[in-house]
Amino acid sequence: MAIYKSDQFHIDIEEQDYPDADCKFMISLWHTPIGIESRELIAVGLSDKMPMLQSTRNKGNVCETITASHAIQIPHNSDVNINQRLQDHLFDANAELERAYDDIAKLKKELNGKNN
Repeated sequence: MAIYKSDQFHIDIEEQDYPDADCKFMISLWHTPIGIESRELIAVGLSDKMPMLQSTRNKGNVCETITASHAIQIPHNSDVNINQRLQDHLFDANAELERAYDDIAKLKKELNGKNN
């Protein structure tokens, strides 16, 4: 089992609504590494059953249930927040752009080191 410590985690639950899908739901776990402006995939899970969600609180010597295990509601059509989707795409694009800038900076350093 892998354990990650991160600035932020992102859970994506994708309902696969096409005839030849391997499973009905794909659950992706992403994280933003500490000190880095990117979102990286950690794990993927596939299931034909709706994912369940439960909140707990660890008090050191006991773990208590905050919310009972329950199915996750996935919005459809008019329920979908287009602005949020656009913000998510923008976040991903910015992260890719930052990685590209970092790669360019590294290449420039390497090139400058070879030219000196």
